[in-house]
Amino acid sequence: MRMFALSGWSLLCAILVVTVALPPDGRVDYTGYKVIRVVPEEKDQTTVILNLRQEYQVDLWNEPYYLGVPVLIRVAPGVAQNVESKLMDANLPFTVVYEDLQSVVQMEYAQNKPQYSSEMPASSFSFGIYHTLEEIYAYIQNIASANSNIATTMNIGNTYENRPILGIKISGGSSSNKPVIFLEFGIHSREWVSTATGVWIINELITKYSTDRIIKELVDTYEWQIIPSANPDGYSYTWTNDRMWRKTRSKSKNSMFWCRGADPNRNFDVDFCGAGTSRDPCSEIYCGDAPFSETEARAIRDAILAVKSRIKAYFGVHSFSQLWMIPYGYTSALPHDYNNLMRISKAGVDAIYSVHRTSYKYGPIATIIYKAAGSSLDWTYDKAGVKVGFALELRDTGRYGFLLPKEQIIPTAEETWAGIQASIKEI
Repeated sequence: MRMFALSGWSLLCAILVVTVALPPDGRVDYTGYKVIRVVPEEKDQTTVILNLRQEYQVDLWNEPYYLGVPVLIRVAPGVAQNVESKLMDANLPFTVVYEDLQSVVQMEYAQNKPQYSSEMPASSFSFGIYHTLEEIYAYIQNIASANSNIATTMNIGNTYENRPILGIKISGGSSSNKPVIFLEFGIHSREWVSTATGVWIINELITKYSTDRIIKELVDTYEWQIIPSANPDGYSYTWTNDRMWRKTRSKSKNSMFWCRGADPNRNFDVDFCGAGTSRDPCSEIYCGDAPFSETEARAIRDAILAVKSRIKAYFGVHSFSQLWMIPYGYTSALPHDYNNLMRISKAGVDAIYSVHRTSYKYGPIATIIYKAAGSSLDWTYDKAGVKVGFALELRDTGRYGFLLPKEQIIPTAEETWAGIQASIKEI
């Protein structure tokens, strides 16, 4: 078995990860960790930020490829002084978003304590807080059971840890061979507002079917396939062990035992392990041992291929940065359907703004955020032949990052749903 060669610093960090004791509740302790915000204004400054990942193992919450775009960086207490010195040497002013990340994480857990179970009616589910995977699955099963005339659960596969990847089909009317709208949420597990938005949209489609003319038309015209948590192992782990976990929970053949998981949105078979990825199994953007090495990526692939001839539109929903993106991520070349996709994107972005005045940028992934190979969107467009597809980055632009307050869940979901509806109408 080939072992991955780690740098001395990476090896030291990995050993520390293994030997540092977890707190009594089993969760990773972020006491003393800072999250700092920088805005690169020169190309050399983006290089400095990227080098921090290699030199000090910082966690870049978003990539610093474009000038004028805020970047959030999680920094361990042992290297904070060195990181801040590097930024000052590069004339990169920074602000501290979170002085002590642990206190923010603890507050978030306290404000979102589990409160829903399978014994409760779907109407008891609260959309104003974040929910565990178990709560979300119980809700999906309950609302589908209570509305079996239009909704059925769907299991598109099992995860590495053998959890079901549960979704829901929503369809009304008499036709059984309708065009499909495919929505994938939460492929990066720490992006909680993505998953919460997916659950809110499910509720909107089902509970308003009999009272809202527009919703009824959408459900009667299309078959909605919605996966609220495309990375259940990772999402569950963010609740039980590490709020900042992004990847799957698989064990790489190329890694020592302490580095687990791959980025499932870098694991699709399109320019595999190209730009914006890493071959280091300890990296947050590890592409995986091979294309589709992750069971979660294979499950999404198979679900799309099963209905590819019927897919009218595909949406992969992430957070954060407030972006509405079209292919490509792995190349700066424009997709053949560029003009059409940009027209539809504008309709979506305008509709989002009309709800709560939230501003989104739109354009190709590689142009407005960064190059990223192996994404589900690019694979869906290139390999599955779905020519109308988008990747969304929800709120915000760097004030809260992945720790978006629960008070913003419903406003985020409302504006996202308005954008999706408008884009479908534009199609």
